[in-house]
Amino acid sequence: MDQSAQERKGHRGTRQFYRVGQAILFALAASGLSLFLYYLHPAILDDFDKRGRDIVFRLRDAPDPPPEIVIVAVDEKSVRQFGRWPWPRAIQAVLIGSLKDMGAGTIALDIIYAHPTHEACRCPEQDEDLIAALQWEGAPVIGGYFFREEKTFETDPAFYDILRENRIRQKLLQPGADLSAIPERSFVESSQPEIAVHFDGMGSFTSFPDADGLVRSAPLLVTYKGEQYPSLSIKALSAYVGMEIGIVADAAGVTSLRLGPITIPTDEKGRLASNFYFRSSAGTVGRDLIPIYSASDVITGELDPELIAGRLVFVGVTEIGIADLVATPVSSAYPGIGIHATAAANILQEYYLYHGLDTVLIDVAAMALVPMLLVIIMSFVHRMGTMTLVFLTLLAALAAFFYWMVTDKGLLVSFVYPLAAVATAYVTFQLYFLLGEQRKSRFLTDAFGSYVAPALVERLLKDPDSLGLAGEKREITVLFSDIRGFTNISETMPPERLVQMLNHYLGEMSQIVLDQHGTLDKYIGDAIMALFNAPLDIPEHPRRAADAALEMMHQLHRTQGEYKKEYGVDLNIGVGLHAGDAIVGNLGSAQRFDYTAIGDTVNLASRLEGATKTYRVDIIVSETVHAELGDAYPCRRLDNIQVKGKQIPIVVFELMTEPDQALAERFETALSLYLGRQFADALSTFNGILADGPDGPSGLYVARCQEFMKHPPGPDWDGVYVATGK
Repeated sequence: MDQSAQERKGHRGTRQFYRVGQAILFALAASGLSLFLYYLHPAILDDFDKRGRDIVFRLRDAPDPPPEIVIVAVDEKSVRQFGRWPWPRAIQAVLIGSLKDMGAGTIALDIIYAHPTHEACRCPEQDEDLIAALQWEGAPVIGGYFFREEKTFETDPAFYDILRENRIRQKLLQPGADLSAIPERSFVESSQPEIAVHFDGMGSFTSFPDADGLVRSAPLLVTYKGEQYPSLSIKALSAYVGMEIGIVADAAGVTSLRLGPITIPTDEKGRLASNFYFRSSAGTVGRDLIPIYSASDVITGELDPELIAGRLVFVGVTEIGIADLVATPVSSAYPGIGIHATAAANILQEYYLYHGLDTVLIDVAAMALVPMLLVIIMSFVHRMGTMTLVFLTLLAALAAFFYWMVTDKGLLVSFVYPLAAVATAYVTFQLYFLLGEQRKSRFLTDAFGSYVAPALVERLLKDPDSLGLAGEKREITVLFSDIRGFTNISETMPPERLVQMLNHYLGEMSQIVLDQHGTLDKYIGDAIMALFNAPLDIPEHPRRAADAALEMMHQLHRTQGEYKKEYGVDLNIGVGLHAGDAIVGNLGSAQRFDYTAIGDTVNLASRLEGATKTYRVDIIVSETVHAELGDAYPCRRLDNIQVKGKQIPIVVFELMTEPDQALAERFETALSLYLGRQFADALSTFNGILADGPDGPSGLYVARCQEFMKHPPGPDWDGVYVATGK
């Protein structure tokens, strides 16, 4: 890699580093905003987060629940067989007795007995049947009650002693522990004491929907008159495993519940996130996997006792119209008894959804790192469509990560807050990119649109960083062209006609330069200066310049008749080409600047164009250009010259507009004789060439040979011609 290419690479690296730095600032701003929102936890964003997890719960395939948990439901079949609910308590007694006979491990009743039966049917013996069933030997029966914010009816004072017996006594409280976050209620709705006293324990039926009405958790604790009471699910589970319930809390609130060696993760309010056993692939609408058996099959003995034996049986009503139905993420009409059964199954299986310090750290890391990754990648991209594709790809990856964390790890990480961070970073960077690119596009279009080929302008717009406007050293090929005898033409032609002719000529020649991906540097009166390989890299730029020079000559030859007819002039031009390093960039003042090139390469190209008058040829190229052209371009060596302002001589060549191999070979022979001081032989050979037709260089060398024959050069003569003019 040459030095100029290394410098360009260095400049581009600096610009890219600056761009990445700006991108990181956008990422930090987006992350900071999202972290601030995360700290505030506005309800609307939390609601979106919950709804995102709801979708995951509906899409995933949950594992099979533990076999120890089953539901016996008063369903449609039961209502058809035994009548509308509530059933006579004698039938309920049979149901409880049948479950005990079938070997149930524990029975949890999601049923409240608020009033004696005889108040409705004058059949007190039914209450006695129910009490007898509760007293039968076998599985313990857990009843329940509702905690209310408002009084619904007058609770029998005798019930409060029964209720206090079910309060949680074991508490592991850290210094400063605060239990105030646990939901507190002022009233209780209970079963009549005559029945409640025969339960083996009691738990709360109360559920607490989220703000959108969906039940996503099971409240394992409720505070009533300064004491904490368990839910039906954990009270039944306590009876089932034979272990006491304990509360663990610190200054932030409840951290967990204990059931013997089992640690139950909860939030600060003592709520257990419901990890529903819902399988979407089981059917088009999905279904819950906890087994549900009809109460009628239990009563009639149609149910296999093995399906009940040793299990924790939750009994409740599921028949539509009379059931306690709640809206959940997996169903808009989910049986309330299912919430309790799900909580118990989650605890037995340790199938939890966690939300704690781990999830917070993951959320913070996602909000910080993903936007950073996005904008860093985007900073290397210069197309809006590609940026959008990168954004959507990262968004899909974030969604997949969110799905994996919830389904496989049980971590209730946030999707909305990292999404907000990524979207903010994307939108702000896009706005910055659009405004910056529009500004840069207008600048590039204004600066280059009129003197760079449209294809090159398009490349500049796609990759503006490839342009070094501040000034850079790079290898270029410079083309100079000039109209011969323009001074005489201008003196004989009216100004308006002269301008008209110049515009016509310059328009044709300029288009040829642009077609070869050259850059029109400037017009100097009738002269054209063009650059190749600047501002963008152009492969084989010396050949591009040579093609432009040849086409300029061919176009002039095709239109010389038109110029003669229209303007009365014989138009001829000369072209000089040289390739080498130059300094290119925006040069000028704050008021006006142009993209141009400066240096010896430019000066030498100008001198070569001037030399076409001396050698009376159309195109002269330097040896550096000639070395790049190859055999496909007909050339002949003209001379070793030392142009004005240069100390080192160079070899120059004519780029022949019409190939003539014989002429080139004869001229090379004559030139070699001349450089070998064989001036008489050289003169004869040059005259032989002229005998076949006019040839400017041969005529020049005839005069030189004649001069040296009269006045031979000194012994230090090396054949170099010193040009005295520009």
